[in-house]
Amino acid sequence: MKLATTIFASLASISAVVSGAAIPTDGFSDITQRQDPEQPAIVDIVTAASYLFGWEIAGAATSQKELVSACDNIASIGHGKWAGIRLIIDFIRAPICEASTSAPNPKAAVLHLVEYNTDLLAIQLANSFTGKADYEYLCNNIRSSMVNSFPLVGSEIKSAVCNVAGSQSASLSERNAPTANPKAVTKANDLGTIIYAQEWAAGAVTKAQLNALCADAPSHVPNINKMNLNGALWKSTVCNFKEVITVNQARKNLEESSSQYFVTVVKNISNVSNWTQWLCRNVDVAKMEAIGLDGEYVHEQFCL
Repeated sequence: MKLATTIFASLASISAVVSGAAIPTDGFSDITQRQDPEQPAIVDIVTAASYLFGWEIAGAATSQKELVSACDNIASIGHGKWAGIRLIIDFIRAPICEASTSAPNPKAAVLHLVEYNTDLLAIQLANSFTGKADYEYLCNNIRSSMVNSFPLVGSEIKSAVCNVAGSQSASLSERNAPTANPKAVTKANDLGTIIYAQEWAAGAVTKAQLNALCADAPSHVPNINKMNLNGALWKSTVCNFKEVITVNQARKNLEESSSQYFVTVVKNISNVSNWTQWLCRNVDVAKMEAIGLDGEYVHEQFCL
């Protein structure tokens, strides 16, 4: 794609499906407090994506010894290739080192996955449209309860777009608290899982290393499942790579998966009529390109 940053547009990575689980709405600082308005949005996206990946690694670890080793050696584990796909090693390392003081706790990692996935989507939405009127429409019509379904923190997503509009979040209560389409939630979760697997596999520089990642993958599946990700899909994605992934191919893979994730979530966070038609007319392709999404693909999907 035009911008070789592939950054996990949502990245996401990893909107997990938590069936029947309450979505945390407190304990998170306002996303605007974690961003620097003087720097390009892509920097905030890279930062959030790197922390997200770090918490995924921390949650998937099989022992405290593994966490300590990863804390000490994360740069060599990625063999320099993670930096090549615009992940920041220090920000990957920080969650791993924080978690290394005790045994792996994948359930605790879930809160951080929700936090950084929320950051990613909020930054993307705040940088994918043009003009006050667009953001007023988003502010009024995004449904927090539908965002929560993925699960992300709906109140933060609303705040992000309302802040761009210069408005307060719509105070009207959401009647019947609509939820997102369960099939869309599952699809987004799977795409987040795939992104995590693509990032992990991208670190290998030889076929032997790639084969070792596949051989080791089953040991991580239980904890990946505990993070409300799809452990079997993660394993199969890692093991489906039969040749070493070049940096350019890794970027392409991640851009594709991230754009699919963005489309899946954004299509399903409002229940107003003609929502996708409005997205088709108003999304800004060039602005999405600048934050690492495939803007043309996203626009095309909104217009279907």
